[in-house]
Amino acid sequence: MAKRSKRRDAWGSIAEIERGKRYRIRYWAETESGYKRRSRTVRGTRKDAEQERARLLMEHGEDKPCPTVGQAWETYTLPYYQRLVDQGDYAQSTVDTYKSRWNVHINPKWGSVPCDAVTALEMQKWFDKLDYRTALDCNKILRRTFKIVSKYHPQVQNIMLVGYDMPSKQRVAEQDKEPWTPKELRQIWDACRGTWLEAVVILRGYGGLRPGESLAVKGSDVTVRRHMGVTVCIVTVDDQVLAHGYGLTERTKNEQSTRCAFVAGSPAERLAELAAEVGDGYLTNDGFGNWVKQQRVYKNLDKVIAENGIVRHPHKNMRKTWETAVRWEMKLPPWLSEPLMGHKLPGVTAHFYDKPSLERMADVYAEGYLRYPFGEDGTNRDAT
Repeated sequence: MAKRSKRRDAWGSIAEIERGKRYRIRYWAETESGYKRRSRTVRGTRKDAEQERARLLMEHGEDKPCPTVGQAWETYTLPYYQRLVDQGDYAQSTVDTYKSRWNVHINPKWGSVPCDAVTALEMQKWFDKLDYRTALDCNKILRRTFKIVSKYHPQVQNIMLVGYDMPSKQRVAEQDKEPWTPKELRQIWDACRGTWLEAVVILRGYGGLRPGESLAVKGSDVTVRRHMGVTVCIVTVDDQVLAHGYGLTERTKNEQSTRCAFVAGSPAERLAELAAEVGDGYLTNDGFGNWVKQQRVYKNLDKVIAENGIVRHPHKNMRKTWETAVRWEMKLPPWLSEPLMGHKLPGVTAHFYDKPSLERMADVYAEGYLRYPFGEDGTNRDAT
């Protein structure tokens, strides 16, 4: 006699525990702690068990599985952010920051928790343990995640609609916010002169570029102008090397960050030489014509600074050195210095009417450099 194949139950399963007397029904159902596997024991005949399963089917047959927070991130939120990048509405560096927040902070706490099992009390306790900046980013990510989940899974309450209290700004981790003095910056440049790090120092310390922007500049992005005996390099800034993804993106931090920056005086003359040497290649390259990772720059520049006994600050503070000198010593007005940093000026006039030529901006910059040539030998005045 041929063996009859076992047919899978359409919903739930019935297992005989005690022959003809006791049966166990296993099924999936929505519970207070999420969509979970449940069981029910029935004493009686097989027919009694089948009737109880039919009743449970009527009660839970329409229940839908609730994704975990981690599944929602992978299925909905991350693809949503990536679409914004593809459309040009988000920078890849922003999404990389969100990925980092997810991996370090959100996933360990909430990744395996069903979305409908997250409580407001536990969420607030978790926020209380974070610093201010981290909490803001995590709140933004989770608000987007639960907004999408509640749309596609109506049984999930959007727990992020609660107005959570963010940690105090005073709890932000203390960081070294001091700029280098012009004298110290000159020491760093002198120590890097002739090495592959030189262009980085010039672009960041004397041009105000962000770390990722400085690594994406090519020789062909640099043009030279002279005004009142001062050399000014006009640097096109429209790409950046990413901090987290170790890649190159053909867009800057935001729309206004795509700009031209200026380097004046001796730093500009040296930058022009370096640009002529590499042509269409990257000013800072790996020896094979490719861009260099940010972490490699940090490691090697730290080594140079330590070997020469120069005070160490975070690398991004070179930009602060430049801005402080430009505003307080060169006496440049904010309507020039702010656009050079890639910042958006407020007001109708700045948006619609104030449209100076690039050449005029470069000439005003050169005149300011004459007042305070902070990149020259013998500059001992400190930016305040």
